[in-house]
Amino acid sequence: EISAHQGVITVLAFLGAALIASKLASKLKEQVTALKASNSYNSIMQELGQKLSTAVDLQQVQDIAMHCLNKNLNADVWIYSPETEQENQNLEKMSAKEQISANWTFKNHQASGRFTQTLMENAWWFLPLLASKQCVGVIGLKFPSQQRLLTSEQKQLAEVMVEYIAQAIWRTQLTKALEIAN
Repeated sequence: EISAHQGVITVLAFLGAALIASKLASKLKEQVTALKASNSYNSIMQELGQKLSTAVDLQQVQDIAMHCLNKNLNADVWIYSPETEQENQNLEKMSAKEQISANWTFKNHQASGRFTQTLMENAWWFLPLLASKQCVGVIGLKFPSQQRLLTSEQKQLAEVMVEYIAQAIWRTQLTKALEIAN
């Protein structure tokens, strides 16, 4: 015969084991999710690095940058470089405030526009292309209007992609300068 006291202890033991198993399963799920995100980030950066390493001129770097940023961040992309007189999207498509923000980013070497504390009323987020303490251009990203915030992962991905692109632009500028010198 099983007493009521033993039954209660058995039920409590099963509840404790279920609680422990639930916590372990939750922790495992978090780790799998983090691993998938890390793998996705690494794949994106590897693809971008490989493509940029084959670019031989500024136009190729800009084309690769536009494609990869658009594909991986789901944002419209605008790139300005003082090396070229033409931007790959006309400034006329931007409001006067957005043009001021893009110029401010280039001159001050700091991000501005949406998702920042500087000129934040713009639809575009402008990031400086910094290489060797010089601003070699500006990238503008326009996310869908319904997207109110960037996740920390999206922000980090965008910033690191912009760093890679800046280094590729710097490399093509150095290569061009060496060719001219010879």
